Amino acid sequence: DESKFEDITISFVSNTIAENLFEHLETQRKYVKTTYVKGIYYFQKEGDIPVQFIIPKELGEKHKWLAGLTNKISKEMLHSLVKDYKEKEKNEYKEAVLDAILKANHELLRQIKEEEDMTMSKEVLEIFRPEIEEAEIKGEIKGKADLILIIKKKRLKGLEPETIADMLELETDYVKAVVDLIDKAPNASAIEISRKLMIEFDKQLA
Repeated sequence: DESKFEDITISFVSNTIAENLFEHLETQRKYVKTTYVKGIYYFQKEGDIPVQFIIPKELGEKHKWLAGLTNKISKEMLHSLVKDYKEKEKNEYKEAVLDAILKANHELLRQIKEEEDMTMSKEVLEIFRPEIEEAEIKGEIKGKADLILIIKKKRLKGLEPETIADMLELETDYVKAVVDLIDKAPNASAIEISRKLMIEFDKQLA
């Protein structure tokens, strides 16, 4: 109840214009459409919460923070936003947008580190470090999960760890560790098993 009803807007970010939805809102729901600038479409109807659609690729430099709200952001755009964030006055809204952009672009962050991209300054990379590390962990978990899913399917068919290891050309000890977790929690997902494996590995290194 801290926000007034009339101060609330529902915002959607899309890579393309949802023409059928726009037409439905105008003709069927009787919303009035207002285009503030190309790329920002506002639908309003008395008594209902306004709806706003943001199309990042249509926005210009003036609205680059909104244009960055995509999971397909370019390295150049990312660099521009971080530079703007560092050089100009910081605020909670820019922090929230940057956080959303980073979370939506894990693959790009991984590539930046792998390529040691010289277009991204050390200062910029330092800002991204926590997100890059998180992206690496998620990528590693996902990669292992795909393999674990194959092992799980074969284990559920009754195959022994040694047989599975031989079929997939994997280390027997690794397959045994995976199978042990599968046997203990047969309903666990491949992602969950992958996370448990990483935790066990970390304990062994500690």
